[in-house]
Amino acid sequence: MPSLHDIPRAEAAFRSLGVDPGRLRRLRNAFLKKGVPWQVALLDLPQPKRVAAAAAIEPHALELAGRRDSALDGATKLLFRTRAGLLLETVILRPRTGRAALCLSSQVGCAARCVFCATGQMAAVRDLSPEEILDQVVQANQVLRLEGRKARNLVFMGMGEPFHNEEALHAALEVLL
Repeated sequence: MPSLHDIPRAEAAFRSLGVDPGRLRRLRNAFLKKGVPWQVALLDLPQPKRVAAAAAIEPHALELAGRRDSALDGATKLLFRTRAGLLLETVILRPRTGRAALCLSSQVGCAARCVFCATGQMAAVRDLSPEEILDQVVQANQVLRLEGRKARNLVFMGMGEPFHNEEALHAALEVLL
């Protein structure tokens, strides 16, 4: 089943369902940029195509496995699980300026082994795919949407060294831009 984040495969799947490319673009923008939940974004499609699209496309590459909110600084740590059962973290930062930022992971574990970093104490497990990187943004924006906010800044300072996974990082950034 193709991921919504894999643009060529998602477009092919939607074409095979007879969905207009303009509708797909609106659906993806609502889901990716505005934090609209998948089932709500699908409401833009006619009923028969909505059911078919829901069955043909995988909206999330990661499963939300946990959430911790800090009363101290307003940050939220989201714990995600990959399909292989590996865990990674994304952090939503809410500075007093009101401009929410996301601290994203690019890998599970890290080979850099920086002594000041908890992830550096782990071994490098694997790189995240572009779909997994993008899904962190999507799911964090869904949390922020419930607060009437959206992410304004992205930093790749979560798990992993982003330039050790440069190809996937650039592919995800291309979609985000």
